[in-house]
Amino acid sequence: MEIVREAVQAVLSFSSDAVVILLLVAGLSAYAFILGKGRAISLLISFYPAALLFKYLPFLKQYTVANPATSALAIEQAVIFLILVGITHIVLNSLISVESSYSRVRKILDSLILGVTTASIIIVCSYSVVTIKNFYNFSNSIDSLFASGLIFYWMFAPFVVIYLLRR
Repeated sequence: MEIVREAVQAVLSFSSDAVVILLLVAGLSAYAFILGKGRAISLLISFYPAALLFKYLPFLKQYTVANPATSALAIEQAVIFLILVGITHIVLNSLISVESSYSRVRKILDSLILGVTTASIIIVCSYSVVTIKNFYNFSNSIDSLFASGLIFYWMFAPFVVIYLLRR
């Protein structure tokens, strides 16, 4: 619980971490609100097969042209991962159909919840799949919250959220 309290304290201090996380949540919530709950859920789920494909992509070192000691390698790996997320998102988007609520308040609430959940998965993937420390380095409290042994819970939480939003 100490880790959670430190993370909440760090976010509430409106550091640059809070700005980055709020921008991520706002963008993903807008995506869910404008394009619908089905596309937001398919985006959320697409990170799982993309992470698996990225981890076991054969000949990944042959696809990268940058020197491993530079930050260009991290950019190349992030681009490859985003391409895999895009491809899996397109495939899953054609398979997932979800009815949206007719209530405007419910739609806004669902969009915010999906935005927060997708932002948390993006942050977890930035620690466990593609290292973004060359782009942005989160504070120690955010590091301890997302990069610690809690990854299982962060990866399991979106399924609970999708289950609760299924109506």
